[in-house]
This record gives sequence, C-alpha cells and structure tokens, in this order.
Amino acid sequence: MQIVVYVLAVIAIEIHQVDAGAEREWDILHLPFGRPGFLLAQGAQVMAIALGLVFVAQNRWYGDWLGVLVGAGSLVGVTLHLLLWRRGDPHFRAPESVLSIAAMGVAGALALVVFALRVARV
Repeated sequence: MQIVVYVLAVIAIEIHQVDAGAEREWDILHLPFGRPGFLLAQGAQVMAIALGLVFVAQNRWYGDWLGVLVGAGSLVGVTLHLLLWRRGDPHFRAPESVLSIAAMGVAGALALVVFALRVARV
C-alpha cells in the first residue's frame, strides 16, 4: 500500500510542477537564479523522489522518512499557494491549477499519515 500512496503523491507533485513551470513560478516567488535555479531545484527534487521510490520499494526505513518528506513537502506547497491566493495573487487560479494543487494536498496528506505511522511503527 505504501508504494501506491508514495507514487500518487509524487504524481500529484509533478503535475503541479509542470503547471508551476507554465506559470513561471520562479518569477512569482522571486526564486534566486530564476528559471535556471528552478530547473536545478526540480532536478534535485526528482532525484530525491526517485531515490525515495527505490527505498520504499525495497521497504527500507529511510524510504519511510522520504515518504514523510514527500507528504510534508506537498503540504508546504499547498500552504504556499493558499497564501498566494489569500494575498490576491492572480496566478494558479485556473481550474486545472486549483485541481492539481488540491490533488497534491490530498495525496500529500495521505502520504504523510501513512509514512509517519510507518516511521512510528504503529
């Protein structure tokens, strides 16, 4: 079950990241190094996610910790977008953007719960 939860969370994150690239998130959030920095960060994120998938598939304890980070990271992303919306930012308001952010939140929350329970060995 945990591998399915992990994969769903990662799919939701990556769908949002495609949308983030289309919206030029590096400009919206004033990220350092602009687009190159955004792409470099995406490469590092995908590498960590891929390693996490391998570790989860191998049932290693550090895969569970990466699952916790994937879940927590998803919720941080959702919170950031909620703050953008609250301040009236016009970005990420298209229905598909809202849906991808909501999916990231739901899948991330599920991953956080599943992997936190595994880390706690409940």
